[in-house]
Amino acid sequence: MDYIRQTLIEIKNIFTSKFLLILGILVMLMSIAMPVLSAVSGDPSKASSFLSGGYSEGQYDYYKSEGQEAIVVDGVTIEPDNPFYWNIKQFDEEQNYMDSSNFEHPEAYDLVMEMGQMERDYYLRFAKQITSYKDYRSNLAWYGSQSLYDKYIYEHNDVDLDTLKEALNWRRGVDETTFETTYIKITPEQRQAGIDKAEENLERIYKVVEDNDFAEFIAISIEQMNDQIDDMNKQIDALQANIADLETQKAAAEQEYNNMVTQNADTDALTQQTKKIESLQTQIKSIQDNIDSYKKNIQTTQDVSIPMLQYRLDNNIVPNDGSWQDTALTSKESNLSQLAYTTIVTEEQFNSQEYQYLKQQYGTYPAYTAAIQKQIDEFNKNVIIAEQSLESGKPDMSFVPDGARNQTANFLYFSVFVALLAVVIGGWLMASEFQFGTIRLLMIRPKTRTKIYTSKFMAGLVLCLGVYIAGALVNLILNGILFGFGDFANPNYSVGGPTGFFGYYLPKFFACMITILFGYCVAFLLSTVVKNIAVSIAVPIICFVGCFVAMSLFSDHSYMSSAMPVWMTYTPLPYVQVSSFFVETSAVNKLIDFGAPIHIGYGLGLLSGLSVICALIPLWVFKRRDITN
Repeated sequence: MDYIRQTLIEIKNIFTSKFLLILGILVMLMSIAMPVLSAVSGDPSKASSFLSGGYSEGQYDYYKSEGQEAIVVDGVTIEPDNPFYWNIKQFDEEQNYMDSSNFEHPEAYDLVMEMGQMERDYYLRFAKQITSYKDYRSNLAWYGSQSLYDKYIYEHNDVDLDTLKEALNWRRGVDETTFETTYIKITPEQRQAGIDKAEENLERIYKVVEDNDFAEFIAISIEQMNDQIDDMNKQIDALQANIADLETQKAAAEQEYNNMVTQNADTDALTQQTKKIESLQTQIKSIQDNIDSYKKNIQTTQDVSIPMLQYRLDNNIVPNDGSWQDTALTSKESNLSQLAYTTIVTEEQFNSQEYQYLKQQYGTYPAYTAAIQKQIDEFNKNVIIAEQSLESGKPDMSFVPDGARNQTANFLYFSVFVALLAVVIGGWLMASEFQFGTIRLLMIRPKTRTKIYTSKFMAGLVLCLGVYIAGALVNLILNGILFGFGDFANPNYSVGGPTGFFGYYLPKFFACMITILFGYCVAFLLSTVVKNIAVSIAVPIICFVGCFVAMSLFSDHSYMSSAMPVWMTYTPLPYVQVSSFFVETSAVNKLIDFGAPIHIGYGLGLLSGLSVICALIPLWVFKRRDITN
């Protein structure tokens, strides 16, 4: 009891410092300010940006037309943020600078203007109904434009061929290998059939746009996917035909090579033939790789995209509708696509000139394979999480970015600010006694030096951890009030299955305490040994900031990450800011993705061990030092 009483006295003494009291209050206020700012701003990602490591613009902000004026077409006002603003405005601008002198065939100018007017009318129909890039119907504009031009070309296939090609090259481009056989050298019946098919496609698209017909959108999208599959199959057939030709040429080259050897041809000729054979082998391998890529793409399209579209229709999950189901389904589709294209090259390929960029980025082949395998595992994990969420009907927190769970988990960065408070308190506690001469008053008390030291040490540590726990608890309650306590009831998913949110959150919460403990112990060590407040506070803060800057620099570019000495991963440098391990875009996680051998378990053990050492050394010094001031 006497020891606890002494510790409480020391805590009270800390509160007598107005500077420390105000600093502690400011840190505590952050736990209240963050959820309130998130709720008021309506954008939690922006409001918490300085805690989570920076704000990135929304997915669709890229398309905003800042500083542009609205345009009026046929009595319809098109705002600058409309997805089809520039498609419509482009025609008006062309009229100002384009004339017949720009064309080899003057008649082509009239066709270009006619097509421009056609495009403007086409996009105007979209602009009247669609005002956001997030609207799923906006994707149909590009698909429908092909039918729009098919119809136009069929209707004008009696125009002079060179004039028509010149006009089309201004607008869309011409495939010289198929243009004439597709559009020009056809029968009247084929021409009319082409016009009818184009008109049918356009009417279906207009129906989706104007009636918001989601079922028809899915049907069109599936047909589009099947058309892509047919086109890729044709490309595969062409590539396989090329392979047969190249194999024939290779056999002929090898035969020629053997004949030349028999005839004792000179060395130069032999070298040339050998290079020719090697070149053919390289071309064959390249084409085979292309075929594999096409096959992989077809596999992805057939087994992923079409069922996904059907799943959306069956469950009425509209793209970009803001629902967590759409986010989960998009995540699954994206990660499956990434899996289809993520492969690990052989060690021979890794060391070849063609893949030098991989060697520059990852350094060694084991580091490369570990990093790519980690990516593959991450893609698989994300697919499993999305599937579990959709099957259970309860969202993982990653699919509810503005939910109470995400707000609470993002606040783990609060530990960084409490750690800075801990550095200030730890650096002030003992050094202030020496600098102000009050250490002699402590020595005359009937207390052992060990008790004096440990009571001061524990007082500061308990206060810092108390601020951390209290701040996090206040933040959690406010997040529940502002964003819904019900979100806490939803499980978090992993490869192993669902877990409650607090089973996910609390281990991370306690892990972040290590940052506070380490900062406090280092500052307390300097405070006792150096006996100078400014040095005891400034040095840990400078080192803390230095660690953050160094990690950011090494993670900024892949070539920098490979330049990071391996021995640094065994120092506290990557681990000081433990909360960064729980943010996907942090510098530490970027380095891990680049293959750096950074492991949070090792880091927590290292910081804990160093904290114990930093706590014991000043005790040993304090017990043996003569008190002279």
